[in-house]
Amino acid sequence: MAKLVTNGPWLLLSNVESNLKPKLEYFRGIGLSESVLFTAIAGNSKFFSRSLNSYYKPQIDFLKQFLMTSNALDIAIKRCSWLLTVDRKYSLEPNIDLLIREGVRVDDVGVLMLYQPRTLVMKVEKMASVVKAVKGLGMEPSSAKFIHGVRVMSSMNELTWHKKVENFKSLGWSQEDFLSMFVRCPHCLALSEKKIRRAVDFYVNTASVAREVIVSQPLLLQFSVDKRLLPRHSVITVLSSKGLLKKGKPVTPFRLPEKLFVKRYILKHVERVPHLMEIYRGSATPQKCSIENQGS
Repeated sequence: MAKLVTNGPWLLLSNVESNLKPKLEYFRGIGLSESVLFTAIAGNSKFFSRSLNSYYKPQIDFLKQFLMTSNALDIAIKRCSWLLTVDRKYSLEPNIDLLIREGVRVDDVGVLMLYQPRTLVMKVEKMASVVKAVKGLGMEPSSAKFIHGVRVMSSMNELTWHKKVENFKSLGWSQEDFLSMFVRCPHCLALSEKKIRRAVDFYVNTASVAREVIVSQPLLLQFSVDKRLLPRHSVITVLSSKGLLKKGKPVTPFRLPEKLFVKRYILKHVERVPHLMEIYRGSATPQKCSIENQGS
């Protein structure tokens, strides 16, 4: 309330029955959560100045073409409350029209609106420039990954992009490797330089994974070294030392979902190696497990 009235003191003079109450009831009626609604209101002093019938209802109808559930609408507005108040004819509609003309599927536009709605409210000229650049890197607009390429590239300027390229080159990537990685997994460019370097160091120097494997499977760079990679590597190290693992792809244990990893690499061997779960949780070390089992 304090923030709302500070940003728009004229609200204290607004008519409750004809202005404030109908808008609140409408947004609650379409399924917008209280927390998202109040955050959107507090962050925009012009919220109550727009007409319910001539502005908000058409705006919501437009958004619902891409966000087809109340939950999706709630999530998107939580991530970018501007979706409620931005002039859709100035940015939203032209940007979406541009993407669709280029070959982006309507469902993919909905994904972009849900997960990175700010991309759709940028200036149309910038959107056109970003789309052209992403296409120039070899990504097809009909690909589901194209919108992620647009999202990532729109979030950085030319200098930042250049730094990203140089960071990968310093780790042994060629220009072709970099472009191939971007097409496969645009999200990787959104990762910090520190996270990328630490992940590459783990794979190459600790897990003995060839750089070429990382280039071909860039999703590997997104995993947390401390929370995922090191604990799993400890388990694999113990199992390998006891000859309990069949030869397979070295990155398979790191890619598996949590439940499947536990089932395949811990529960399956827990009778032979009773400390595996402790090792995985960090309360034991591979050395301790190996020594105790040798003693038995």
